Amino acid sequence: MNIKAFFKKDYSLFLITLLYLVIMGLSRNLEIIFINNYVFYFFYYMFFVCIYLFRKNIKEKNIFLKPKLNKKYRILTYVFGAFIGFFILKLNNYLQCTFLQNSFFFEQNELMKHFSNFGLTFVHIQVKSNVFSETTLQRVLFLVIIAPIYEELIYRGIIFGFLKKKNIFLAFILSTLLFVSWHNFDTIAVFFNLFLAGFIYSLAYYFSGDLILSMVFHASYNLFCLLPSIMENIIK
Repeated sequence: MNIKAFFKKDYSLFLITLLYLVIMGLSRNLEIIFINNYVFYFFYYMFFVCIYLFRKNIKEKNIFLKPKLNKKYRILTYVFGAFIGFFILKLNNYLQCTFLQNSFFFEQNELMKHFSNFGLTFVHIQVKSNVFSETTLQRVLFLVIIAPIYEELIYRGIIFGFLKKKNIFLAFILSTLLFVSWHNFDTIAVFFNLFLAGFIYSLAYYFSGDLILSMVFHASYNLFCLLPSIMENIIK
């Protein structure tokens, strides 16, 4: 198969995305790429370039789901989605208090640490600097705007979009596990938090067919995760 024929296949973007994730993960583990490193940003934004180059393939192969929401209610749904992060956090807290009461779930776990090392973790959801500092504003911008767009394009748009044609159960589980592996954690409780959030993003995308909605859900969750640290800095 020649290269031109490969790029026309419906699985080409899926395989290239997986390869991209592996390269980024290896780069992290080999300590090649760091935050504020131009090499990191080069690889990071190369993904958006890849999306642009594959735009015809995406449209022709129907990789992204078609929106199911009525245009009249779409904006209203986005507004609701802006507050969904608060409910996801509360649901996480309730489920942890109900089912994860054993201290084992909150202890550092080497297996969880190795699983998270598959992905690339470059930003911790903690703001330690002054709330009006450039660093804090950059973190908020990245976690609330850039990261949701980037991650939803990968895990819901491409990975979930491709796998749901094969098996919808596999699409939900595998896309969510890959999403979780992209984050930094070392306890089962945090793994559970991330898995639940990722699964809810997939549900939002599957039932609405609107990738923007899952981005709004994701941005909302990240914002509410950041809020306590931001408020703490404001008070100080």
